Amino acid sequence: MTGLHWLLLLSLSLAGQVGLWHASPDRCGIARVRRHPAGIRLLRLLALGSLVLLLVWLAALIGWETGIPIWLGVQMAAGLAGLYLGARNPHLRDRIAAAACIVALLTIALLTTVPGAPAATVGV
Repeated sequence: MTGLHWLLLLSLSLAGQVGLWHASPDRCGIARVRRHPAGIRLLRLLALGSLVLLLVWLAALIGWETGIPIWLGVQMAAGLAGLYLGARNPHLRDRIAAAACIVALLTIALLTTVPGAPAATVGV
C-alpha cells in the first residue's frame, strides 16, 4: 500500500464516521435532512455503504486477514478523531469531513487516471 492508499483510507473513514454521526435525528446538523426520516435513512445508508465498500476494497487490495484489522484500526482512529473534534469544535468536524470527501475524490482520481501512479486494484 502506498501513501495514496492510506490517504484514501483515512479520508473516507473520517467522512463515513461523521456521516454516521449525522445520521441521528438529534445530532443532524443538516436542516433539510433532519426534517425528513427518509433523508436520515439515506444518509445512514450512504455512510454505512461507504465504510463497507472501503472494507471490501481494502480486503481486495491486501487480503482479508490483514485488511480487516487495518480497517478496524483506522475506524477506531477516525472515531476518536471525530470525538475529539466534536468536543473541541463541532463545526470544525463537519468542515474537516467535507475536506476529507474532497481529498478522497482527488485521491481516487489520482489512483485511477495518472500514469505511473500505483493502481487501486488487486495485486498492488
